[in-house]
Amino acid sequence: MNSWELFMNMKKMKILLATATLAASLPHGAWAETAPATDSLPPLVDGKIPTNVDELWGDYDPTKELLETEVVREWKEGDITIRHVVFTVGTFKGQKSRLAAFYAFPKSGKKLPGILQIHGGGGKARVSAAIWAADNGYAGLSINWLGNPMEQMQEGDANTDWGAIDPTQKHNTHYDAVGSAKPDDKTLVTIESPRNNNWFLLVLAARRALTFLEQQPEVDPAKLGITGHSMGGKITLNLAGIDKRVKAAVPSCGGSGGITEKLADLPEAVVKPRPHDMMTPTILAEAYIPRVTCPILFTSASNDHAGPFDAMTENWKKIGSKAVRYTVVPHFTHRSLPESEVCRTLWFDQHLKGTFAFPETPHRLGSVPRTAWGQSRVLSHFLVIAHNARHSV
Repeated sequence: MNSWELFMNMKKMKILLATATLAASLPHGAWAETAPATDSLPPLVDGKIPTNVDELWGDYDPTKELLETEVVREWKEGDITIRHVVFTVGTFKGQKSRLAAFYAFPKSGKKLPGILQIHGGGGKARVSAAIWAADNGYAGLSINWLGNPMEQMQEGDANTDWGAIDPTQKHNTHYDAVGSAKPDDKTLVTIESPRNNNWFLLVLAARRALTFLEQQPEVDPAKLGITGHSMGGKITLNLAGIDKRVKAAVPSCGGSGGITEKLADLPEAVVKPRPHDMMTPTILAEAYIPRVTCPILFTSASNDHAGPFDAMTENWKKIGSKAVRYTVVPHFTHRSLPESEVCRTLWFDQHLKGTFAFPETPHRLGSVPRTAWGQSRVLSHFLVIAHNARHSV
């Protein structure tokens, strides 16, 4: 055996000894999840599965890693600058996840409040969403978490690429279904864990989008707002509950939380509460609602299926914020009206700019004492937009 072979054999022996030492240090029967040293999230060791929101997120810092932003294209519409950008969400299972978005800001922008817009299921980032923000004096970012082709894309343009994981609707088994913590080839970890749930990764990506916004030279990092519809509304609610950089939130038709036992016991109720599992205290909206402390406006339709009105009135009794309003369109399902949508802009104007003020919550509703309404904390917050629609739409 020559000296080179002797050296290589000694090196292999050291690796085997190190591996045996690690295995011996774990309790008998414990899981050890391994992850590349460059991954954005530390591995779970000794089978310690997160059992609440704090354990799920740990000391994760969404500002720590470089964004590595790429400007794919820039153009102008009037005095508004629009950019198609792509930035890094993080590194998972040794591969980078990249998120595409549209970013827009007005010409005169300096220290602008920023608004993050999050699309719903089947949707995509929209130029119009970013322009809406810029038109109203904000810097706007509309993210493309689902990865669908974006407007004005050209062949070869960079889009969202989740790498080794997939929290999109192509991996549809890992949202709200029981068992959505189980591992497969597209989940984050190799053991059953809330980290495998798509909502966790989508909220993490939205937190990185806030980092993008606050680092833009046009943006005042102390004035960030978020809004999203349907699945984007659920992400909005959870994001508001976990990231204190959010100073105002407007979820739409999402983020209501699930059907409660009380609602399920009503006559003719057909929807039952979701069975309790490890998602309940870590992923579901009910775990984040009490943590929301920023001003929040819930926009919805009275007959909505994705963010049930009745579920919101029950679950939001536990909300942590003291600035809560609701705008609800009667007879509609899963969409709104301009008369209601304007409240979103005005909510941000009040809480990010200080240029508007919603009416104070009344202590009495008409001539009916609060006590006659039972849980009137919720009812007293209603800002219902009347409409003469005769049918659900």
